[in-house]
Amino acid sequence: MIQHCKICDAPEAPKFLSNFRPYSDVDWTFPVYECHQCGVRFALRDPLVNYHEILHSTAGGGYESHYRIAERVKHYLAHGALNKCEQYLLMKAGYKYSELTKFIKTKSKVVSILEVGCSTGFVTAFLRSIGYGIEGIDISESAINYAKSTFGPFYCLQPKKKQYDIVIHLGLIGCVDDPKEFLTGYLDLLKPNGEMFFNAPNVESPKQLGELWVSTPPPDLIYLFNEKSFQYMLNNSFDVSCVKVSAKGEVIWKHVKKIMNKDYNGYPKIFRQNQQVYDGKRILIKRMFSRIAMVNAYAIYPFLKKYDNEYGIFVTIKRK
Repeated sequence: MIQHCKICDAPEAPKFLSNFRPYSDVDWTFPVYECHQCGVRFALRDPLVNYHEILHSTAGGGYESHYRIAERVKHYLAHGALNKCEQYLLMKAGYKYSELTKFIKTKSKVVSILEVGCSTGFVTAFLRSIGYGIEGIDISESAINYAKSTFGPFYCLQPKKKQYDIVIHLGLIGCVDDPKEFLTGYLDLLKPNGEMFFNAPNVESPKQLGELWVSTPPPDLIYLFNEKSFQYMLNNSFDVSCVKVSAKGEVIWKHVKKIMNKDYNGYPKIFRQNQQVYDGKRILIKRMFSRIAMVNAYAIYPFLKKYDNEYGIFVTIKRK
């Protein structure tokens, strides 16, 4: 039984919601709780299991797509196709990458940047290619070894003993065991007037759909936040601003799922994804019709209920 919330230290114990088994082919179960005070929803991992290494090293696992993206980025950078590379990243990462690049491109190229949770290194590699002094770190040794061998010696398991103008991370805040400790530790790496920029998984997204979790399940993602969460985690030394961003495709697809009377997130999922599931002619035809439906749905988007995006809370923290 969990006695307190790591985010806000509320006196009342968090509410137990469910024992969540997100995968049909892996025997993992995660108890899920929600805090009465700050509204954060969280799942508990087994502290004795190195889930990060499992996720990165399992064929067909949750991070396999990161390796495919990195290979494509490597190809574009090798041929000097920076515009094509950026368009590809926008296609694969959508609004998350779009918001990050908008933020970074307002900064001088002399700033020093740290990407935390860089995975296979493709974001750091692209930003270096357009002139930014950026380094990447990740907890997964497999991912860092791959990033080094693919993009160069700009990656480590731990940050260097230095301070940075900017610290960035995409979605990582929901994957760490103690978000409060995580933020405090990396904010200490900021120079005076430094900034941290990141996006966070939004607890309102599954709540609006009457579902337990967003599309990325534990053991990868274990925290879902709201806009007030980050005020609980920080002291008065920082200014915090939160902005919600909406992606039309996600909103439309949620309406399509509602009409079809299907769960948006579709649990349980398959952990060890077999490529044959995706490569058959039937799946190709289904995808084609889904995309046609999505394109037509854009015409009625202004009239649709606006669901919150799963990862649509963008947070900027500035040291005062």
